[in-house]
Amino acid sequence: MVYTKYMEININVSDNLIKLAKAINKSGGNVYIVGGYVRNALLGLDGTDCDICGDLTYDKVLLIANNLGYDAHVVNKRLGTVLIQIGDEEYEYTTFRKENYSKGGTHSPDDVAFVTDIQLDASRRDFTANSLYYNILTGEISDFYRGVEDIKSHTLRCIKTPEEVFSSDGLRILRMIRIANELGFKIDKKTRKSAREYAYQLSDISGERVLKELKKIVVSDFKYSTTDSEENFLDNFNYINIYKYIFNSNFDKFKIGNRFRKNFFALPKNFRIVGYWMILLAEYFGYTHVSVNQINYACMTYLGNSGLKEANANIQTIISTYSLFQDIMFGSSSYRRAVMAFYNCNSDVKKFFEAFIPKEYNQLRFAVNILRKRNIPLCYEELDISNIDLIDGARVDKYNTSKIRAKLLLDCLYEHISNTRDTLLAEAKYINIKLNNREKAGQ
Repeated sequence: MVYTKYMEININVSDNLIKLAKAINKSGGNVYIVGGYVRNALLGLDGTDCDICGDLTYDKVLLIANNLGYDAHVVNKRLGTVLIQIGDEEYEYTTFRKENYSKGGTHSPDDVAFVTDIQLDASRRDFTANSLYYNILTGEISDFYRGVEDIKSHTLRCIKTPEEVFSSDGLRILRMIRIANELGFKIDKKTRKSAREYAYQLSDISGERVLKELKKIVVSDFKYSTTDSEENFLDNFNYINIYKYIFNSNFDKFKIGNRFRKNFFALPKNFRIVGYWMILLAEYFGYTHVSVNQINYACMTYLGNSGLKEANANIQTIISTYSLFQDIMFGSSSYRRAVMAFYNCNSDVKKFFEAFIPKEYNQLRFAVNILRKRNIPLCYEELDISNIDLIDGARVDKYNTSKIRAKLLLDCLYEHISNTRDTLLAEAKYINIKLNNREKAGQ
């Protein structure tokens, strides 16, 4: 046990929290700030929750907090967790405990027992950097696993053995990758290797939990504005063979290469998750042009209800964005179709392409301007003919109007015909006759 008083550490503790700690101490207990808040203080970082813990049971702390006039309520009786709110301040108190897990990485302990031994509580935690306990009243730090040393060397390492940490909770593998990327830490070699061996535990984690953690990982370097660690999260995903266990065996040995990495890491935070799906799908399809049906099938299979359970609206955005992305980057039957699709996509998608593929984005804008100067329509509204014109002027059958407008738009796009009313009316009459003849022949 390493038990040291760090006089140089500057942990900001509010008067309200000190008042709570004194009241708990008066009742025979001790209160500690634990985990990321202590770690970040040693690193000179802000921006994480202040979690507290101690040897008094949650019900006693609940009573003490309420007697002080604080707003407190039990969050999880089984885990001994109480949420304490004091104005704008919020603290989650957890009673010291020990846990037992069954085989499998389901992220939920089978047995929980409350204890008064701080070292037993420390032994259930994941990484040495997160296992520091700061005594609010004495200023002392309890460090049982050389966490201070690892923080100073910017190393993320499992407490005890990696096998014990990962075998009890598969989600800790994703948490490890996120924390390392957030802090710019390197992952200890033994810890990283063990994560690869226990990656199969991720198969036991629900799609919702995996997706939630994945979305945090993709933007993790923004949390503290860190630069990439020795291995960024894409490298760690590749090394650990993550995709096989968060999707299925079709992704065994699947890796994301370097082709769009610079583009991806240059993206602002709000575009990162879309950019991630773009590079993943590009790699999955081998940087080749595929049908919209293939894109739809892959996205619904791996991101839908049988996969990560992403919201359907988000999946549809991914499908439409990737469809246009591949048209732009990997070629299609016509670049003009890509220009037209780009012209008609919403402003958020345009902003994404401007950030992700700025060179191609500028080329598309240039192409749009050229086509519009030549009076080539890029949407139905720009056709020099309306539905009423088709019905009244060209005598088109009502049920044929949508097909005919689509054909006229493409013919104008490829400059097979000019975008003038008389030309469009004449062509519409001809197409209508062909459609009707085809229908009669089918009968």
